Amino acid sequence: MNTHEYLTGKIMICSAECYTSQLFMPKVIKTFSQKYPEVTYDFYTGNADLIKERLDKGLIDIGVLLEPVDLEKYHYIRLPQKERWGIIVSNHHPLSQNEYVTSQELIDIPLLNTKRSIVQNEIASWFKNDYEKLHFIATYNFLSNIIPLVAEGLGSAITIEGAFYNHSQKNVKFIPFYPELLTGTVLVWKKHQTLSPLISQFIETIYHAINE
Repeated sequence: MNTHEYLTGKIMICSAECYTSQLFMPKVIKTFSQKYPEVTYDFYTGNADLIKERLDKGLIDIGVLLEPVDLEKYHYIRLPQKERWGIIVSNHHPLSQNEYVTSQELIDIPLLNTKRSIVQNEIASWFKNDYEKLHFIATYNFLSNIIPLVAEGLGSAITIEGAFYNHSQKNVKFIPFYPELLTGTVLVWKKHQTLSPLISQFIETIYHAINE
């Protein structure tokens, strides 16, 4: 009998708020759990800086990061899901009936932006010359901190669609950018470490899921 069938232990996973954490990873974990029912899981949510810090300190085994991100210290698998960027507005916002939003339409509107500078640069590239005309009133690291502000009409938040659907949409709406701005996600683990049979087999399961 395959010795992998006796795998036990805990897998510690920290993920960004994104579609991958909602769609792809649950399917992988379901498959893995059916084969190795004695394995347990510890889940965390964080932004890229927090996830990398936990990886570097050995506090988690695997991270799911939103690109762009510095991957020099990590092995990684690029995951199939793409995240679509846009804004979250209150249901009473003048743009709330739009199917999409252009950079010109966001000039002079109070905006809340992600705190990560590397992602800000990516967004700035999409806005091009209009970026300098934007009116930012706040930055954030977790969307849960600013959804109430958006619902009250205090500003509109720049975010990815997958993060939005992790939260209540009762009083707010996501509107994608046009032209479309997409970004990828990667699964990462620390370089220069010996992986346990459990983590090695979990990563192998992810490879198989991507190539099915």
